[in-house]
Amino acid sequence: MNSQFFHIIILELSVNTPSHSGTSSFHSTASQPSGCYLCSWKLEICITMASGDIKETGFTPYTLSQLLRGEYPKDRPIHIFTEGVYDLFHYGHARQLRQAKEAFPNVIITAGVCNDDLVTKYKGGPVVMTQEERMAAVRECQYVDNVVDHGMFYPTIELLDQMQADLIAHDDIPYTCPESDDCYEPFKRADRFLTTQRTKHISTTDLIQRILDNCENFRERNSRRANSG
Repeated sequence: MNSQFFHIIILELSVNTPSHSGTSSFHSTASQPSGCYLCSWKLEICITMASGDIKETGFTPYTLSQLLRGEYPKDRPIHIFTEGVYDLFHYGHARQLRQAKEAFPNVIITAGVCNDDLVTKYKGGPVVMTQEERMAAVRECQYVDNVVDHGMFYPTIELLDQMQADLIAHDDIPYTCPESDDCYEPFKRADRFLTTQRTKHISTTDLIQRILDNCENFRERNSRRANSG
């Protein structure tokens, strides 16, 4: 039986400036200079995915309604999962991740990045950046705590439970999949869907189209640079 195993460990994070929101979920220490925060925590997520067999974890998630009422976990951060292709990572991607990160206090974000084969299969075309490059780009975003290859194009509730994530974050535009007109409908019914907003006038498709519209100019520019070297 083919299986994938992910063991994600986040150990210690030290930052020398306050958080982007102006308030910090980090605890300050007397031994550190003013304005410096230390966050020391360890997150371990074990995901075992086998064909037709995703094991129970005993995890009890907090629903969106609970979190909106201010009912937060007392012994752990709120864990939000977000996923996508993230090709030609741009500020629209970063804004979506920021919305998820700042939705509630003390949130950790795990971003799932689809692999190249799945993108080609379900989106009908190649990616510009390899999965390794796309994961590296997402990893550099300040709103992301961890990046994984989650092994599927259409996420499931079972995956969310295995990752011990409370919510999945995405825009609420229906995305069709082989089984449904909206692959996120199960999360919405389960009250575990956090709606984020798309950023207008920017997308990977738009960036690719700009390049295609100016391909001759880019080709000439690259040729001049190569010749000048």
